[in-house]
Amino acid sequence: MLNSSRPTPGGDWLADCAAALAERLQGPAFAAFVLDAPDGPGLASCAVATFTPRLPGPHSSAPHVGEIHSVATDERWRRRGYAGAVVTAAMQWLSRQGCSSVRLTTSPDGESLYTGLGFRVIPTPLMTWQCGPLPDQGIAAPAQNTRDVLSPAVRTPRRSIAHVMVLLQRPADGRVLTIRHQATSWHSPDLLTVVGGRLEADEDLDAGAARELYEETGISVPPEQLEFRQLVHMHAADGERVIGSVFTARTWEGEPYNREPDTHSELVWVDPHTPPPDCHPFTHQVLHLFSTGRTYANLVPEQAASPSAPTT
Repeated sequence: MLNSSRPTPGGDWLADCAAALAERLQGPAFAAFVLDAPDGPGLASCAVATFTPRLPGPHSSAPHVGEIHSVATDERWRRRGYAGAVVTAAMQWLSRQGCSSVRLTTSPDGESLYTGLGFRVIPTPLMTWQCGPLPDQGIAAPAQNTRDVLSPAVRTPRRSIAHVMVLLQRPADGRVLTIRHQATSWHSPDLLTVVGGRLEADEDLDAGAARELYEETGISVPPEQLEFRQLVHMHAADGERVIGSVFTARTWEGEPYNREPDTHSELVWVDPHTPPPDCHPFTHQVLHLFSTGRTYANLVPEQAASPSAPTT
């Protein structure tokens, strides 16, 4: 959001910006949303949206990440909901383009607006570098063949991320609810996984598990009624590290259904003692641990495919 506490300086940048805006509006990844001033020529409010491609990851196969910027409202038309209207239009457009998330930078004046629209501040080690000469830190000059420098033996340290899972178990037959992912899923194409997902910022484990359960199946269980059952540390083949907290629920109201048909194709009740072969390897291992009463294990891809020998 533009800083309203000081005037915008003039200069050649205005013409450069106008030319760049006109050019980029012709492309598919750039859009501007405006509201005309009610009393005549000019704009009351505006927002610009753009998106950039991203590589598929273990938690999202969405092809783009969106960004909203250049949000401004004429002083005469503030406090009328105009900024919220153009930002909402930008959010809807970015969602239709296949963005996994939308980022923006706000001033203190605009924070309440964006919070009301669902944005949240995420603590993240975001850093920036102003392009220029590289600092001399004693780093050797690159070799002629980059493979001489970027040895496969060198690994970037990774921090583990937190996941929460819920085993919804039918008391009548002991079967556990799993979800089959769509064939387009990057990490689990046509495979069954347990209910769950990544823990959100400032969220307690049991609250996150209850949220995931509702988002994926429509079943609402209070966090305090979930029972903690196991902790797993998953080491994926791509280097991802996940700490998974697994909860169970055996009583609930209503019938579970697929609330995310764009991501999942069906719900399947499985026997945790004999999981079907089309379970994701890590899901197979989580169910094995559950059926044997184990409360902790380190899981790596090879062991996940062979559930008889977890690392503890």
